[in-house]
Amino acid sequence: MRPVPADHAGRPDNRCTDCHQPGAKEPALEGYVIAILAVAAPLMLLPVALIWYINIMGTVAFVKDRAKARKARKASTQIKTQNQN
Repeated sequence: MRPVPADHAGRPDNRCTDCHQPGAKEPALEGYVIAILAVAAPLMLLPVALIWYINIMGTVAFVKDRAKARKARKASTQIKTQNQN
């Protein structure tokens, strides 16, 4: 590897291409990298989806239980008021 100068002072403009390639681009992702990412991404997201599922189902069960308890409490209150009359 050539020594890299600290600056370009004293060098003509046409020498820039000795170190710098104009229009050089990063290489595109290889096919195997894309394939690995396509397989790995869902595998990494699977635990996240399972945790979300557990949380959502727990919340739904809690809401249903609260509604059932509220309905039972309302029914028992109505029975008590009917017995008092």
